[in-house]
This record gives sequence, C-alpha cells and structure tokens, in this order.
Amino acid sequence: MMAKNRTDANRKRMRNLIALSIAVGTLMGVIFLVIQIQVTQYDADRMNSIIGQQTKLFVEFESDRMRRSANLMSTSTPLINALQTPYPDNIDEANIVLDRYCSFLNMSVCYLMDNDGITIASTNRFDDDSFVGRDLGFRTYFRSAIEGKSGTYPALGTISNLLGLYSSYPVYDADNETIGVAVIKQNIDQYEEDVFSGYPELSTIMLVDENGIIFMSNKNFHKLRPLWRIEESVFKQIEAERQYILTTKEPMIEWLEGERIILDGNAYVFKSFELRSDGWQVISSYRLPGITTLLAPALLIASIVSFIMMY
Repeated sequence: MMAKNRTDANRKRMRNLIALSIAVGTLMGVIFLVIQIQVTQYDADRMNSIIGQQTKLFVEFESDRMRRSANLMSTSTPLINALQTPYPDNIDEANIVLDRYCSFLNMSVCYLMDNDGITIASTNRFDDDSFVGRDLGFRTYFRSAIEGKSGTYPALGTISNLLGLYSSYPVYDADNETIGVAVIKQNIDQYEEDVFSGYPELSTIMLVDENGIIFMSNKNFHKLRPLWRIEESVFKQIEAERQYILTTKEPMIEWLEGERIILDGNAYVFKSFELRSDGWQVISSYRLPGITTLLAPALLIASIVSFIMMY
C-alpha cells in the first residue's frame, strides 16, 4: 500500500514537473518571440531610414544637376542663334553643343524647342525615334518653361515610349524675351541602375510624383501605378497631358496601421521622405518576415527550455 502511494506521489510530481516545464518553456518562447518582433521592427526601421535617406539625397542631387545643366545649356550662344535664325549652319552648331552636353552629363537626350513646341535640334537626330521636327508643345515641361519656370518632370516618352525625367529651361534673347526651350532627358532605366544598385532584396524603394504615381522603383512591375487611391480627376489630368500610360488604376498598397502596409501580399514597414522640390516622395519599405518564420525559433527555444527543466 505504501509502495502504491509512493508511486502515485512520484507520478503526481512528474506531472507537475512536466506541466511546469511546459509553462516555463512556453513563457520563454513567448518572451523570445516578442523580443524577435521588436528586433525585426527596429531593423526594418533602421534599413528604411538608411536606404530612404540615401535615395532621397541621390535623387535630389541628380534632379538639381539636371535642372542646373538645362539652365546653363539654355544660355549657349549657338542655341540662341539657332532659335533666332534657324539656318542649317546654325542648327548644326546647336547640335554640336547639345552633343557635348549630353555626352558630358551622360544623359539620354538633349534637345532644343522653338516657341511653338517644335524640336529644331536634338542629339537623337539620326535615330529612328528622332525628336527633330516633332511637335512636343503639349508637354508640361515645355509649357512651364515657356512661362519662365524650370523643373524636373517624370513622363513616358510619346515618341520613344521610354519612361524618363525631363528638365527644361527657357531660352532668352538679348531683350530677355523667351524664344524657345532647352530640354534634357534621362531615361529612368539608366537612372535606376545608379539609384538602386546594391539594395537588399527585402527592400522596396519607390519614387512617387506629386499625384501619387510611382515612376521609379527597384521592382520594375511597380512602375506606372498609383501608390494609394487617387481621384478620378487626377487620372483624367494625366491622360490629357499624356504624361503616362498607367498599367492600372488600383492602388499599390493597402494601409494597416501606423507605418505598416500590405504590398504585393506581404506586410511591410515603410517610411516616406519628401524631396526638396517637385512634390515627389521617396517611399522606403522593408518586408517583415511572416509569423511562421518568427514562430519556428520561438518554438525551438520553448522545447529546449522544457527539455532541460525535465531532466
């Protein structure tokens, strides 16, 4: 009888030990999971800050460089002469200047437009998609420059069908009257090679224009889509200006809470960085690991702790 009581007591102690081991192991697993989530969040925030700020500085520098270069190019005497007296010799001289700027700046195209929006000289004059003789007066960058404004403008090329950044500046005569527009274009794909080189796979970087349209990204299929939901009037404006041909009107992201979004079916932490001008934003996002990825090491910790306590 006493032996039976001792056996029952031992079994009870073993059950209590097992229950305690499981409880402590589970608690340690939960603590590890919480710490892991916090560390992951911290790492994501840190990566977003580093990559987002780096992208912002690079894009601002390049945008300013294009704008200043278009300004300087517009003061060239051969360009002014070609606009005032568009004789073949003057056009040839203007083309030489455009070629030099394009080569030195490593841009895609440099060209010169008269007050009617007709391209009279261009570095791509020998190409099948030459701008020479084309009426591009409907372009926002031309209309802004004619009004005396400068800026950098993202758009899909209506002739080349290549997405690019355009910087324009008015050309003035001796009386300070606008006689044409000097334009520099950089194709986006060439630009992206410099901007996004070496970024980690879990990072998604997007440049968004003032209307919320993605025009640059390290994930090619994100481009020419609205980042968030925008008004139908904005789509009509984009269509009227022939700025883009959008792949869809559906927003790219779904908001969760705070700085968390759903992008491509995955949870991301993001940060936005406003550029100094043009109304653009850099959206830097970092993909969070799925809950199963985080649970696996937490369960392992729980199992190890339970095992150690039992033996």
